[in-house]
Amino acid sequence: MDNCAYRYLPAMYCFRHYVELKLKYLYMHFANESFNVNSHSLSDLLRELKDKGFSNNVFDEPIAYIESLEVIQNNRSYSDAYFRYLVDKNIICQESLEIPMFEFSKIRTFIADIEYYTNQSIDKLFTKNLLNSRP
Repeated sequence: MDNCAYRYLPAMYCFRHYVELKLKYLYMHFANESFNVNSHSLSDLLRELKDKGFSNNVFDEPIAYIESLEVIQNNRSYSDAYFRYLVDKNIICQESLEIPMFEFSKIRTFIADIEYYTNQSIDKLFTKNLLNSRP
């Protein structure tokens, strides 16, 4: 089981980090400013992005999936630290770890959808900005 956890947690950490960085990347395009909010909450980041005009719901299911795993494992509020560490800030180790082993195909689908729809959104935004800048 330990070997399994050492494979699962890094993969999930990378996926979670990918989603966080993609949200911040899109925010910079839609807001036309650098992202200066020091937040790791995926829900908060998505809310900020939608406030700036991103209307696609491609992030809703992946974020709900990630946050549900964080809550199950932590029995606390959402924590971006869960996938990085098997111990909490007080150096207390998880008593058990629930690993949904057959869900990596779901994650691949999430990533493919996110890439497709975010690229489509960036293209639309670029075209809109190009048309608005013409005399």
